[in-house]
Amino acid sequence: MTVDEKLDFLIDKFSDVQQDIKGIHQEIHGMKQDIDGMKQDIGGMKQDIDGMKQDIDGMKQDIDGMKQDIHGMKKDIVDMKADIKLLYRSDRLILDEVERVHNILEKHISDTNKHTA
Repeated sequence: MTVDEKLDFLIDKFSDVQQDIKGIHQEIHGMKQDIDGMKQDIGGMKQDIDGMKQDIDGMKQDIDGMKQDIHGMKKDIVDMKADIKLLYRSDRLILDEVERVHNILEKHISDTNKHTA
């Protein structure tokens, strides 16, 4: 191989290396664009997550309010049960009194000697 042939060979190889370097530069540029896009996506995701955190905090407050409501309802149910027991006792007392008066009236009606009218 002559010096000119060697020089041409080296120039070709150098040209190939330059093309490879240009290709690598283009790939790096594409990667930079991809990374910038990912950064924007991550920024958007962070905003979405912040919104979700606020929603969750709101839900926690709603749940706390519901817990208080349920506690109040349970207390109301206990009070209503007590009221129902009192009403049942009152009904029994009234029925017992009606039965007692009915028995008195039956005795009075059945004893014709006591009727003067």
